[in-house]
Amino acid sequence: MPAFSYSVFGVRRDVSTSIAISAFVGLVCLALIGHEAWRLSILRQEAFNDGRKDVENITRSVARQAETTIQLVDSILSTAADEYIEFRGDNSHSLEVSNFLRIFSKKMPQTQGFAIFDDKGKSVILTSKDLNIDISDRDYFKSHRDKSDVSLNIGAPIQSLLDSEWIIPVSRRLESYDGNFIGVAVAAIRVDFLQKFFDGFNIGSDGAILLASSDATLLARRPFSVANMGRDLSQGGIFKDLLPKGPIGTGEITSSTDGVSRINSYEKLSTYPLVIAVAASTSEIMRPWWENTRAGLIRTAALCCVTGLLGTLLAHKARDADRQRRLLFATLANMDDGLIVVGSDKHIEICNDRAVELLGLPAEFIRSRPTAQAVLDFQAARGEFAANSSDVDAALMPVLKDGIKSKYERSRPNGTVLEIRTKAFGVTGAIRTYRDITLQKKLEHELRENEALFRLLAENTSDVIVLVRNQDDKRIYASPSVRQLLGYSPDEFVTMRREDFVHADDADGLLKLRRSLGPSNPTVTSVHRLRHRDGRWIWVETAYTLLKADESECPNIIAVIRDVTERHQQQQELREARDGAEAAARAKSTFLASMSHELRTPLNSILGFARLLSQSAALRETPEARQAQIIVNASEMLLSIVNDVLDVSSIEANGIELDPRGFAPAEMVRATAELLMRQADDKGIELVVDCDPDLPGRVVGDDNRLKQILTNLIANAVKFTARGRVVISVFSTSEGDAVSTLHFGVTDTGIGIPADKMDRLFKRFSQVDSSTSRDYGGTGLGLAISQSLVELMGGSISVESQPGIGSTFSFAIDLPIDRSTQPVEATSPATALDAFQRSLHILLAEDIAMNQELAVHLLHSMGHTVDVVDNGASAVDAVSHTVYDVVLMDIRMPVMDGIEATKRIRGLPAEQSHVPIIALTANVLPEMEPVFEECGINAWICKPIDLDELRSSLTSATRTVMPHATPGRGDDKIERPLFDSAVFEKLAGMISRTTALRFMTMLKLELEQPFKMDPTQSLSLASRVHRLASTTGMLGFRALSETCRFAEPIVKNEQDPEQCLAELNVLRLAALSTIAQLGAIDPPDEIEVGSTTRIHVRSE
Repeated sequence: MPAFSYSVFGVRRDVSTSIAISAFVGLVCLALIGHEAWRLSILRQEAFNDGRKDVENITRSVARQAETTIQLVDSILSTAADEYIEFRGDNSHSLEVSNFLRIFSKKMPQTQGFAIFDDKGKSVILTSKDLNIDISDRDYFKSHRDKSDVSLNIGAPIQSLLDSEWIIPVSRRLESYDGNFIGVAVAAIRVDFLQKFFDGFNIGSDGAILLASSDATLLARRPFSVANMGRDLSQGGIFKDLLPKGPIGTGEITSSTDGVSRINSYEKLSTYPLVIAVAASTSEIMRPWWENTRAGLIRTAALCCVTGLLGTLLAHKARDADRQRRLLFATLANMDDGLIVVGSDKHIEICNDRAVELLGLPAEFIRSRPTAQAVLDFQAARGEFAANSSDVDAALMPVLKDGIKSKYERSRPNGTVLEIRTKAFGVTGAIRTYRDITLQKKLEHELRENEALFRLLAENTSDVIVLVRNQDDKRIYASPSVRQLLGYSPDEFVTMRREDFVHADDADGLLKLRRSLGPSNPTVTSVHRLRHRDGRWIWVETAYTLLKADESECPNIIAVIRDVTERHQQQQELREARDGAEAAARAKSTFLASMSHELRTPLNSILGFARLLSQSAALRETPEARQAQIIVNASEMLLSIVNDVLDVSSIEANGIELDPRGFAPAEMVRATAELLMRQADDKGIELVVDCDPDLPGRVVGDDNRLKQILTNLIANAVKFTARGRVVISVFSTSEGDAVSTLHFGVTDTGIGIPADKMDRLFKRFSQVDSSTSRDYGGTGLGLAISQSLVELMGGSISVESQPGIGSTFSFAIDLPIDRSTQPVEATSPATALDAFQRSLHILLAEDIAMNQELAVHLLHSMGHTVDVVDNGASAVDAVSHTVYDVVLMDIRMPVMDGIEATKRIRGLPAEQSHVPIIALTANVLPEMEPVFEECGINAWICKPIDLDELRSSLTSATRTVMPHATPGRGDDKIERPLFDSAVFEKLAGMISRTTALRFMTMLKLELEQPFKMDPTQSLSLASRVHRLASTTGMLGFRALSETCRFAEPIVKNEQDPEQCLAELNVLRLAALSTIAQLGAIDPPDEIEVGSTTRIHVRSE
């Protein structure tokens, strides 16, 4: 509270506060009402949408349950029906079928049981009770008997003959192989099970769930009513209004029976003739919203009443506050400064708290209303003034007497600096204000010191400092160092135009950079050229900094200019050196590509024709055959050298990238060993693969690079071993389930390595000594490449050796364990794959005649037909006019190369652009792989062409294409997975995995017999194909199941079934391999590969 009060002259007139408060209260009430209305509208829409979503979710849940149940029942009925038809009359097999149905009947609470009835309607197999039941009067029996339709039938609900419970019959017609009706297979789905399932959903008392057939017959409904069972719904809202709009939907329907509005959601199954509908009362869905609305309206009304009451009270208070506001206005207006008012009687009328604080006056002293002179005397007595108090008095008294204004500054003993202003108040009074300017004085002092320091630095630094006024871009200061840098005096430089000393090529960029300065970007840097007085250009780096806004009295921008001519020259030299190095690297890559092409192109013909000569029957056991083999061996050695040199080049350029994928490590090691069997056999060396049985089944890594490493190590071991054996071992260690450390080792009984020569093993183009090179040959690159690849995979390689005893090379790498769940791709023997590979029509694009002749010979030997063109343009023209299975495309050709030709082919219409294209290339540098992939090449074969690699590439290109030479099907190509693990796992979940594997074993026994066409047994073969169609489909062999169904009428009618039987036998072998992988059959522990070479799995 102020010590004294005073009157205020000249009060401001405002609008009545009470009127403003009333208007504000009215606006608040309107805002509350509007907000509540908006909130309730949003909540209503959300409640309706949530109810709609709940109904739709329940519909989907019921639909999936119904579909799953019918699908499972259909599968069981099909299997049982096939078995019954096949062995009809065999009592022992009928008992097996009955047991099969009993197993599923016990595991499926949704069914009352399964049964098979003969053509008279008498029960033959009944899982529920051993009763004789006659269903000849049932509608579904009559339908199957009178109609030849063998599809699944879902009948109207009926009461069971066993216990009078309501059931839904699901049945299939049974036919003999000559098409005669022999009975019905039936499954009874319990309506009470569906009712319990329906009751589990919260749809309200007026809600409903129904299951109906697509012909509008009601099968089950919640709430349950006997009167509704089998009722015709065709005139109801679902079938009449909603279903014609689509198979799935939601709508709001008002019932014509009870007038209740309901949200109806329905779904018509695409797999079976069923319709599911769920309805919930709109009023029940919206009931929570109505309750929330009532509560919200009451709450809003109460808030409006309270607000109005408070507004009334505030209006009354405001009228009282208006009377006090005049005095408070004057007091609050002067609170920033200390204020003392001296009345006409020379006494202190007002002294605010700020004045008491600044002057250090006691509060009790001020409350006594001392005179101005008494205050001055009190301050002087305390040593407040440096001079005599009369001097200070002289500053105040003229004001009191004559009304003269005064202003002065003084420092208090505590260091505070005050600015004191005095002016007359009334006739003989005065108003004195006190302002604390201590900080301002301190800043002024610091500014003067900083300015002096700045000038000292600016005048003594080698960098040029320039101050620029931002609003007009005028330079107002330049440090003396501008004379040394540019040759101008400071005064001369600040008056020069920018175009007089800034290079024309840099002017626009520099101006744009200057304009980008702002609060969010206060500092920018530029490197540009300035003209020296003598005319030469100097490279400088200029840093511009925008000064703070509160320093506007100073220049707005400070620029620091530094000479960087020498640094710029160094950077230019570095760029030129880098460009030279990159050019050298490009020249090296071009040279290697050219060398690869020029060496591999003749090697392709030499090696290819030499192999043909060495394998020719006409030259067998002749000197010419041995000489041809010598050419093959020498060519392969030269090709290996070329490959090693290219790999070393790629490693030096960091051009090798790993291609990780899932693979089986044990299979990879065995396959690599098989590649070197012949060399080991030729030298009489035993080749042993020792695989740890605890190896993970699959890991993720670059298996091709691992094969390259192992091939190098095994080849060296065989090369340097005269007798004995070579052991390839692999085992794993792991600390968790995610990563496994694989340890590979290659041990030989060869010549060994001296300890003092070990350091030369992994050096490029280095061997232990010159005698080794003379005796065994080689470039000395294999181990260097292997070490680089191992290190690229994050591992390390080591060697242990004793001269005359042998050597062990080992390395270890960490690889993630592959736990992805993918359909098992069954493997089959090479003979099966050969049987699967059909004769292909191939286009060969190759410009060199001898390469054309070699490739045509190889392709003809595999049974393919070939068209030959000698350039890319001709290849595009040939593909656009002829249908080919595969295109073999050389990369370097005249007129148009293979890359451009491939792009042109991919731009043809769809039926022509999808042809597989395999590149034939002598340039195998890594940088070519993305070029091949980008232009649309599917695979590539390196020259010289290897027959096995060519066969493998052609097989891969057509692996998933299964031709059927059958009328009506033409050359359609259908991709089907061999095995669908999801189907098998679902069956295992229902009947236990043990039982499912037992079924697999039974199927294995069936598939061990090949498919053969015996003219006297066509019906027996057709029966077998028909039976396997159901069994294999239930266990997940989809491709085999579909092929069996397709082949059944062909075999039955003897319509040239050889093609179908060949395909069936390929799929049969693949299925046997898959069954072995699933664990139904244990693989052998050891496989004999050759007379002196074996590969075995180590067992504990």
